[in-house]
Amino acid sequence: MIVLITHESPRRNKLQQFLMQRGYRVAVPNHREEVVPFVIEMKPQVIVLDLYVAEPSGIEVLRQLRSEGFKGRVVVLAGVSNSPLIPQAFQLGVDQVVGVCQATESDIACEQVDCAIRAALRQQISQRAQELWHERGKPHGKDHEIWLEAEQEVIRLP
Repeated sequence: MIVLITHESPRRNKLQQFLMQRGYRVAVPNHREEVVPFVIEMKPQVIVLDLYVAEPSGIEVLRQLRSEGFKGRVVVLAGVSNSPLIPQAFQLGVDQVVGVCQATESDIACEQVDCAIRAALRQQISQRAQELWHERGKPHGKDHEIWLEAEQEVIRLP
């Protein structure tokens, strides 16, 4: 499951629709004040966190999540105005950063976010692919097929 955290409705709607079409289960907290308890309760594999969020800030949300024991993967959406926060975000365990432009809220490279999520989940996908490969008797020439199957299983996990 993916939890999507952004205050920009057009961006959130576009990204949520795109990710759901790709097979992800996507959840969005109702209010930004509920973000931390929502994430802790939902236990997502990945959160997509817009660093532009305020009250609390994206960095503060990340800090609170880590202090509450959240160990999931994190993909952040960041732009030029919040690029000074990126080193701090990495110190808090961010896995991937996707560049976005604040001026055009709905203009987001959904494909890049999808790739960042898959990269963040790469270790889990690799582990599952190896399990499938062994379960099937180490078939020659089926690596790509098995990887894609593992990717789909990991993405669709509750």
